[in-house]
Amino acid sequence: MDEVVLKEKGKKIYDINAVDGKTGYNLGHLLSDSISLSAFREFFGDLKERIYDQCLERYEKYKKAGIDRRITFVSDKREHYKNAFNKYFQKYASLFMVFQ
Repeated sequence: MDEVVLKEKGKKIYDINAVDGKTGYNLGHLLSDSISLSAFREFFGDLKERIYDQCLERYEKYKKAGIDRRITFVSDKREHYKNAFNKYFQKYASLFMVFQ
């Protein structure tokens, strides 16, 4: 997951993205005028609608085998990622934060 800063007529617009690491498929994105907690919550809410069933299916499959193979999200150290992620995915997926 990452965000890209775009400029339109001098105004900053943030494109928040989630990309599948294996396929390169864009799982979701959100254009926002800020990188606030509410923007990240909106992003993860939309992402949950798209991929939650896959996360839950994988979690249940490996849970029965006693293996922790949850889907892993990778992000930078922005705290809003962690807070919004925990609201929607904490039990069924994991978050790995890269500190640069």
